[in-house]
Amino acid sequence: MITGEEKECVMNRILRRLIVPTAVTLITASAVAYAGASTTSTDPAVAAGPKDIPLRVMSYNIGHARGVDGDVSVHRVAHRIAESGAEVVALQEVDVHWSTRSDLRDQAAELADLLDMHVYFAPIYSFEPGYDPENPGGEDNIPAPPGAQQRAFGLAVLSEYPIVSAQNHDLTRRVGRGPDRGEVKPIHGFADVTVNVKGVHVRVFSTHLQAGATQLGTDIRTAQVAEMLDIVGDDPANAVLMGDLNAAIEPDSVVYRPEILPLFDVFTDAWEKGEGAGYTFRADNPDRRIDFVLATPDIEVESAEVLDIDASDHLPVVADLTLRRR
Repeated sequence: MITGEEKECVMNRILRRLIVPTAVTLITASAVAYAGASTTSTDPAVAAGPKDIPLRVMSYNIGHARGVDGDVSVHRVAHRIAESGAEVVALQEVDVHWSTRSDLRDQAAELADLLDMHVYFAPIYSFEPGYDPENPGGEDNIPAPPGAQQRAFGLAVLSEYPIVSAQNHDLTRRVGRGPDRGEVKPIHGFADVTVNVKGVHVRVFSTHLQAGATQLGTDIRTAQVAEMLDIVGDDPANAVLMGDLNAAIEPDSVVYRPEILPLFDVFTDAWEKGEGAGYTFRADNPDRRIDFVLATPDIEVESAEVLDIDASDHLPVVADLTLRRR
């Protein structure tokens, strides 16, 4: 658990960056998405560090940073993440020059800059800068900012620790934007990021499964879970899967929906160490749990909680984990 002194340091850092922002350089989404990622530490002090390593993680669907008051504020999201003390954050519904709903801003880069964290952005939808995804007909098209490489919407992983490698895998989806809208087919949208936490490599996944209570939605989520497990592998170690699974555990029920059950053959639900129902949606009156933190059994889950904050229509889930150096 983060101490009061550590939290104060984090908040002082973010406040300085909110006043004097700096630039972050975007690299392609198929590689580590921003400059600053590094490889395994060679520092002898790290290699000989403690056997048990605490790590606080967060899963947060930020809904393009639109809060419960209707205002879009990346700064508010950054403040809430900093206040939480989370060191690795899996984000969903992140806009990168997407449209006027988020002022055509690069939310992934801004969050990384404000929080002084490494970031990998993994688009679900990505279009050329001249294509307006909210107005595809071209009439009254709002152009992307100068220098924008894409107009995208998707996932991100923020990390205080160096990103060693990253990949954006395909999952089956019902396409929601662009010329292929309505088709069911594999497209990008499963972030797979390896982070070097004090010499221990941790594989961090951010995911956002198909929405919808229809049979089609259920069938697609079933396929997505199978595809994710194929990517994760048969016997994963030091892995954390976080995201919006869109498979609601409804009020007064502790039963997982059947489409996500196979995940629990591989991962432990961090909420086993949480208190209460763990509802995350909608933020102003939550009545269901659709946002999850899952960890492989070799990672000890110490605690989990849902934070009651106002920066999105979802509430974030945070979990305190213990990694074990081998």
